Amino acid sequence: MKILTGRQMQHVDNQTIESKNISSYELMERASKACSSWILDHFQDRLCFHVICGMGNNGGDGLAIARHLYENNKSVVVSVIQLRETGSADFEKNLIQATARGIEVHFVTEIHHLRLVPDSIVIDALFGYGLSRPVTGLCEDVIQEVNRSKNLVISIDMPSGLFAEPSMINSTAVAIHAAYTLTFEAPKLALLLPDFQKITGKLIVLPIGLDADAINQQDSDTFWVGRNFAKQCVRARNAFDHKGIFGHATLIAGMKGKMGAAVLAARACLRSGAGLVTVHIPNIGYSILQQAIPEAMVDSNPGEDFLIPTEITTTSAIGIGPGIGKKSETLNLLTSILQHCDGPMVLDADALNLLSENKELLRQLPSNCILTPHPKEFERLVGRWSSDVEKLELMKEFAKTHSCYLLVKGAYSVMATPEGSLYFNSTGNPGMATGGSGDVLTGILTGLLAQGYQAKDAMILGVHLHGLAGDIAAQKQSMEALIASDIIEHIGTAYQTLAT
Repeated sequence: MKILTGRQMQHVDNQTIESKNISSYELMERASKACSSWILDHFQDRLCFHVICGMGNNGGDGLAIARHLYENNKSVVVSVIQLRETGSADFEKNLIQATARGIEVHFVTEIHHLRLVPDSIVIDALFGYGLSRPVTGLCEDVIQEVNRSKNLVISIDMPSGLFAEPSMINSTAVAIHAAYTLTFEAPKLALLLPDFQKITGKLIVLPIGLDADAINQQDSDTFWVGRNFAKQCVRARNAFDHKGIFGHATLIAGMKGKMGAAVLAARACLRSGAGLVTVHIPNIGYSILQQAIPEAMVDSNPGEDFLIPTEITTTSAIGIGPGIGKKSETLNLLTSILQHCDGPMVLDADALNLLSENKELLRQLPSNCILTPHPKEFERLVGRWSSDVEKLELMKEFAKTHSCYLLVKGAYSVMATPEGSLYFNSTGNPGMATGGSGDVLTGILTGLLAQGYQAKDAMILGVHLHGLAGDIAAQKQSMEALIASDIIEHIGTAYQTLAT
């Protein structure tokens, strides 16, 4: 799914109205029903809601949501922030519908007129994606008043005060701090960036049947990887396929005290579907790997406690970095691999740290390799950035310059391609912020590359599978108790989920 600008979303809305032969009011009904259904499902025990509306179409959404909540036996108060005599046509139509049902509606012309209902859930429908200038005056006062309150806030489409395009944002001082943001069809870019996480809260993307052709016709190099997107990457297996068809992966990992990284990566690589897996490790880990993973083959490095230069047999794909440390001898091994191996490759963890300390090696990266830094590791590679928008540009530049695929891990892990596209992943949860989670991802990616997946598909599918397995694990174990092994144990269920 393409991630679009506010202007493009307006065009898609208009095209949907035309192609599906519906009115703008009917499209608003779809959006408001999707929001109210989600709210009723997740807050069944909450009785009181306070809806704060502007006088544009976002305010119309708010009034329609108020009506649906009221019709489901919820106590609803509406505050309309009145900046002009009349609102948009659909706002006015929904206002008539709300008052006709007896919903309590107050018009706020001064801040002291706003009385937030204690213990109510505040629904923010002040502005949507169309905001084009910083908020001032009465609306600024309203936003500050909501933020000072202890009420839980649900924002509709965008937290009011936040621009859809992050390049337009010059301050986050005047923006609603939402616990949840309910947005439609695909998220706006600003909702996916760490700079604005405290404003966005938990992001929920709700389908409302916007015209798919209209979305596809929009020019965008930024994508949202949902289930259907990832599902298209999965290759079907045939009855007469054999292990040779699914490739031979080599994982180069581990040192004394960090053999767990090699175990986790190898187990994940096998679970991803690789036909054969060889783990190249320091000799100290030989018995550990043989006992921990009987399905994997073990290739001992001449180094006893850490990896030293030796010949690496070329296989279908190589993954290098988990737990290898930064010894000079290990650097020499990495240098040799980059110079002599030009096949599919994943570089992670200490391999990235060695690259950042020896940047001349970046010229040796094989084309179409996958790099998987977390933000601090990426900072070591490229230097600091002043904003998330600049970080995205640095990612594009790095991927293009080095003809590689770059994944910066985190919430909504973002992936950059050599062509300049960005992909944001929709799966994963904070419980995955645990030691070994990245080693699991390296194993999955290496396994997919070994099976013959192209680097872009391997990256998109691998990151989505990793996050989805983590989500399934969190449901069973809780985010607090989740460990990296739990992610591996649910890779199979993640595949099954994508197949449905």
